[in-house]
Amino acid sequence: MTSPRGLLTGALERRIARLADSRSDEGGYVTILLAILVASGFLMACLAISVDTSRWYDEMNRVQKAADAAALAGVPYLPFDLTNATALAKEVAKRNGYDDASPDVVVKVEIGDLQSQLKVTISSRIDNTFGGFIGISDTTVARTATADYKGPAPMGSPCNTFGNEPNGGTAGSSPTPTGTAQGTSPFPNCSRTPTFWGVLEGPETGKVQGDRYSTRNCESSGVDGCTGTVNDEYGPKLSATSSTAFGYTFVVKVQPAAVNTNINLQVYDPIMLNVGQSCELLPGASSFGSTGNANSWVTNADAKNRYSKDGSSTSTYCTGDSYAGNGSRANPPHAMTTSFVLRQQADSLDPTAAPVQNDTGGSPCIKQYGSYVNPSNTAISANVFKSTGGSTYNADVARMFHNWVSLCTFRPTRSGDYYLQVRTNVSLGGSGAGLERSGNMAAAALQGNTTSGEGSNAFSLRAVTQSGREKDVAVAGYEHMPIFINADTATANFNLIRVLPGAAGQSISFSYFDAGDAAGTGSVKVLPPTDATGSITSTPFPGNCKASGGSAGSGATLSNCSAPLTQSGGVSRNNGKTETIIIPIPSDYTCNVNSFGGCWYRVQVSFASGSVHDVTTWDATIIGDPVRLIK
Repeated sequence: MTSPRGLLTGALERRIARLADSRSDEGGYVTILLAILVASGFLMACLAISVDTSRWYDEMNRVQKAADAAALAGVPYLPFDLTNATALAKEVAKRNGYDDASPDVVVKVEIGDLQSQLKVTISSRIDNTFGGFIGISDTTVARTATADYKGPAPMGSPCNTFGNEPNGGTAGSSPTPTGTAQGTSPFPNCSRTPTFWGVLEGPETGKVQGDRYSTRNCESSGVDGCTGTVNDEYGPKLSATSSTAFGYTFVVKVQPAAVNTNINLQVYDPIMLNVGQSCELLPGASSFGSTGNANSWVTNADAKNRYSKDGSSTSTYCTGDSYAGNGSRANPPHAMTTSFVLRQQADSLDPTAAPVQNDTGGSPCIKQYGSYVNPSNTAISANVFKSTGGSTYNADVARMFHNWVSLCTFRPTRSGDYYLQVRTNVSLGGSGAGLERSGNMAAAALQGNTTSGEGSNAFSLRAVTQSGREKDVAVAGYEHMPIFINADTATANFNLIRVLPGAAGQSISFSYFDAGDAAGTGSVKVLPPTDATGSITSTPFPGNCKASGGSAGSGATLSNCSAPLTQSGGVSRNNGKTETIIIPIPSDYTCNVNSFGGCWYRVQVSFASGSVHDVTTWDATIIGDPVRLIK
């Protein structure tokens, strides 16, 4: 191939030769001129190439950054969901200036060396400014990025519901549906009664009561993660170096089929009202009369179950809001506020970097819910639940206590993870005058603005979709999951963490803080996914599950991946302690990745006898960097 220098000097030589033929008597002069022009032409060529080369390097940097972003964005869909991974990778490449539909751009997306790796190659053709003079009119720049994904994985639910899903009120004023949002054919591991609620405790509540990250105080000595009376884990921290008090994050996973459809995100019983962990402070059923009518949101005999203490502590409706431990200060400024903020997707998978999502009316999806003051542990009058009761807040209690409330209706424009930030360290504000407020941007800040607030507020979440789209949206915990197990029975079973086959050969780190507050000894047993194949189906687990902390002390190898919850002097050894189980994932592990209901590890919490009323914080992640560029 002729070099650019050869092309240029050849052209110059031919031009000067013609001049020499017409002026043969000036041969010496022409020879000198030829030498000068050839040298000058080569310098001009070098200068021209240097200008174009500088543009090439700039373009290479831009292409590489776009490929990096595209690979990182698409890789969480792997392994085996290459369709969605490709769609998101190409969308991110487009947002960074490289549209695969352009004739000058090619975006190639493929599986890398492993099923958990996504390889993105972007090629971009650019016009040369000076190269055309030497026959090089354009140049194609190509760069490749490969990303690997190991988590963080969703926790607690493969369904469009998180926690128990009681029926809504039957009156027209209540949000629909009055029954289940799961549709007629949910995933087999989706239950309306998984025997737990989501829960957050106020900053002034003692950490020993079970909330590992929302509490600032430790209340008693010997609590893990405390220095004196200060909770060193308050936040929770989103990284090892973070000091933010961001609150907990739940993830709303939107599949492609639900894009550009309305999703109504709802919360059950968002306000805090001290009724006792077993709802023992509620009035008796006879207080509601022969018809059982309560208010304009619940106008049938169901009110006797919804608002009365009669029945079991695990009744369909009882969230068990209470002042746990030494807490009793409910009056302002100690009244507890629970804030919910829906955030958009973030290509970095960092919820703190995700902007606030707007609802279908263009307003930010931010709601805050206050407390109905009941500072003493005394019975509550049935009038509290009537819209026409004596307090200005009675209408709010009648509408929201033990009922579903709409947080936000939004219309996702792309598939992927949307983040629901939930916290208790921001004071009540925004528009509105009752227990429900809207639009307080302080709730979306990285830091809290108050240390006030005491109590334990349990709730459930659900994403209500149009009929037929129920499996296309899921609501789950995200890395940290605070739950309240409120069961009369001695056993609770629920989904723990979704682990895809790309994590084969790795390990799960599963921690639980303050587990085991019950009437007797028990155990926490990790169960493999029901759809798993490979050696994991043998009993016990292939390899050894190992535990440390809490009842396990300095370390123990577990039989059948079951960790005992033991007691000393009638007190759980896990009281205020963090116990961690390391669970090996066999190298031949596979599962059904084509369904979001597949690949879920489960956990079984069992006790020999007695009921369970236990706020516990669960952490689960796949060991290793969750998303990383490897090439």
